[in-house]
Amino acid sequence: MTRRWLLRYCLLLPYLLCLFGWGWSGWYRGWVRYSFAGRAVTLQTGYGMVILSTYPKAPGWNVGVQRTAIVAFLPDDEDPHYLLGFGFIQAPETVHYAIPYWFLAAASGIFLPFLWPKRGKKTRGRAFPVEVASEKGSGIDEGRANSHA
Repeated sequence: MTRRWLLRYCLLLPYLLCLFGWGWSGWYRGWVRYSFAGRAVTLQTGYGMVILSTYPKAPGWNVGVQRTAIVAFLPDDEDPHYLLGFGFIQAPETVHYAIPYWFLAAASGIFLPFLWPKRGKKTRGRAFPVEVASEKGSGIDEGRANSHA
């Protein structure tokens, strides 16, 4: 039974993390940046999206969280490359890919019914055998009483 519930919580975890991240990203921006081979790669969350970006070289690791001035679920700039939260921006030195949290939550939620352990009716014939009482006697005791008489 514990294994069943552990499996269920593991299946719900990505869905709940996406919902939490979606709500959190409206008030905060968070990022993790790492530089290697002359480029820096940044994974950030904000505006209701997960954004993967590349920049020119920046020194080492950079991790941060910043509170936004207002609750926002769309970027401030009116970029024509955003559609339903999906985004793509290519500048001379940077590239940004954005995936909205609503898509990640929906994608992980769609698979839940298929991966969730099924609890249906038990198949017949797996329990203890049951004998139907005959119409002559009312049960086993009466049959024994007749045999002694």
